[in-house]
Amino acid sequence: MQYAILIAVMVAVFLSMRIFMVRAVQEKYRQSADVFGEGTQYAKGVTKATDTSQSSGPVTPPVTPPSTCPEIVSAVQDLESQRDSLRSQATDLETTANNIEAQIPALEELPATYRAKAAEYASKASAKEAEAQEKRDEAAGYRADAQAKQVIVDANKRDYPYCFNPSSGQYWSWTC
Repeated sequence: MQYAILIAVMVAVFLSMRIFMVRAVQEKYRQSADVFGEGTQYAKGVTKATDTSQSSGPVTPPVTPPSTCPEIVSAVQDLESQRDSLRSQATDLETTANNIEAQIPALEELPATYRAKAAEYASKASAKEAEAQEKRDEAAGYRADAQAKQVIVDANKRDYPYCFNPSSGQYWSWTC
């Protein structure tokens, strides 16, 4: 009977101490996690991974990318494609305008040589000047559109740096 009571008391003591032992183990886990995570808690899209073995600066892409990365990367790629197309069109239009302007001196000289057709050539020269100016205006519009798209691209790259690989200029491809 005495042994049974002694064993029952010891079991009761161990069961009551179990709570304190579990809390002590959990505290050790917490302390080691705080040391590993520098005392900060993980926040999705905000917490940045750091590699203390090579440098003290943060590594750009977060541990877990936000779910908006594929849409933003796609939008930036579309805008960059449109920007490049607009720049190409603007360059082509400026080349056309320069070619048209190169014809103007020859057309302006013709009135002196051919007095009979002087008015016709002068009007052609004026029309070519107007056409060249129209092409330049159109090219300026394309350049303005390209610049507006570049501003959006720069804002997206600035606001969502973790969607882009800064060292190679490539985009991160996240599979959802």
